[in-house]
Amino acid sequence: MPDLSSQDVRPGQAVRSVSSAARTAGPTIWAVASGKGGVGKSVVSASLAIGLASTGPRAVAVDLDLGGANLHSLFGCERARHTLADFVRGRIDSLADALSVTTVPGVRLLSGARAGFDLAGARRAQKQRILAGLASIDAGHVVLDLGAGSGAHTLDAFLAAHRRLLVVTPEPTAIENAYHFLNAAFFRALRHEARGSGTSEALAAVLEDARERGATPRELVSAASRADARTGDRLRARLRSFEVDLVVNRCEAENARDHGEPIAAAGRAQLGAGLRFAGALAEDRSVTAAVVRGVPVMQLFPGSRFASDIHALVASLFASDPASATRAFALAALPTARASRECRAPIAAPPAPGRGAFPGRSLRERRKQLGLELAALHERTRIGYRHLESIEAERFDALPADVIVREYVRQIAAVLDLPDPVGHARMFIDKARASRTAAEAVREVAPAPRVSVRPRRVAVAEVLPAEADPDGDLPMPKPMPAHREAATAPAFRSAISTAFARALSRVGARTAPRELPSAEAQLADFDYEPEI
Repeated sequence: MPDLSSQDVRPGQAVRSVSSAARTAGPTIWAVASGKGGVGKSVVSASLAIGLASTGPRAVAVDLDLGGANLHSLFGCERARHTLADFVRGRIDSLADALSVTTVPGVRLLSGARAGFDLAGARRAQKQRILAGLASIDAGHVVLDLGAGSGAHTLDAFLAAHRRLLVVTPEPTAIENAYHFLNAAFFRALRHEARGSGTSEALAAVLEDARERGATPRELVSAASRADARTGDRLRARLRSFEVDLVVNRCEAENARDHGEPIAAAGRAQLGAGLRFAGALAEDRSVTAAVVRGVPVMQLFPGSRFASDIHALVASLFASDPASATRAFALAALPTARASRECRAPIAAPPAPGRGAFPGRSLRERRKQLGLELAALHERTRIGYRHLESIEAERFDALPADVIVREYVRQIAAVLDLPDPVGHARMFIDKARASRTAAEAVREVAPAPRVSVRPRRVAVAEVLPAEADPDGDLPMPKPMPAHREAATAPAFRSAISTAFARALSRVGARTAPRELPSAEAQLADFDYEPEI
């Protein structure tokens, strides 16, 4: 790429016209624009940067929509240290200082966040400073996410890029606005071309009259040829070299190409510009799920239909160079993404809660359908591997409380883009409770297993009424007067024998039956006689 800092990048002087040798000095700049908002331009820009980076060279995604920047949200980079606003206001000297690292290998972000309303209408010199600063970025590709509509600064950036992409949806309003955008872009390029060629004031008046009448580029060139033949030939050659790649987003998967070719053909016939159909991106719910999570769809769902279409788009953009390494790598990534989508049947809606429902198995099948490993699901949900495996295998006894498991299953279903995450979690909990109820019923019906109890030796201290002597010996009777001891000795022996027998009967009820010596026989071993 030439040194833009040494020249004024005018819209009619597109950088794309430089030679291939000069372009190797810097990155290839891609401009992604749209005639109206809401067509998915930012998602396409982020995905294109990831698709280009997956082929080898590093890529930088630049958010030039300073009035409504949102590219940082798609990459999950909410806290960039510096943004384009800091560069425009002179707080940093180089755009390289404003680059932010993303979670996608090989892709960095130049955010347009924190830009005030004053930067949305920045002066042309400020925008030209940004375009000139892009030449110093160390990357193979720079993808510009332009603002929607046909503002002057948007048109200038669009015309200054090496490759130009126009994103539309198969809707009449989006297609009409896309034609208006192309008309405005080419008219701006021809007007600067005419001013730079030293044409007469009469020709300038013809061009101005054609612009006010809303003439197409083809009609404008015809009017210029009638005023000045040489200038008309030069503008006609400029019109033939004006090339734009058309990307049709949110198409029906079955007839995606049927939408793009008629739109491009009508644009060529009406405008006379080189509008080429580059590719179609099918409608995919994975995109919405990824945007909600704040993770690029190419990273969150690498096996989705949208990811496969992006790889096909990258390969199509290099179709004119069959020997391109970028095209080769894009084609190599395409079969893998397509196989992960086509070799597995699309998962049906979650089955109704009942006897044949397998909510854990459906989660595993959906994860494999999207080409996600269990480690990737762990990174996106932060749920432990052990719990993820137990949920997919429906090992309910290895899971925590139901209130925690319900939230786990809801998060997993949301990440996997199932239609009803809350209903899926409810179905999982219902099956877990039914499984536990069935297990308890089986335990109640089945006979209790016989447990052999090993008899233990019973110490006298455990069964006699406890009031021990100071030395810790056997419990001793309370002292009594000497004149009563002789009379109460037989009664004392009888009371001790009765208490001992009662205690042994209680112990025997808790142990296996066995023969025990009588209380009298055990007391005889004590050899105790009260003193008289």
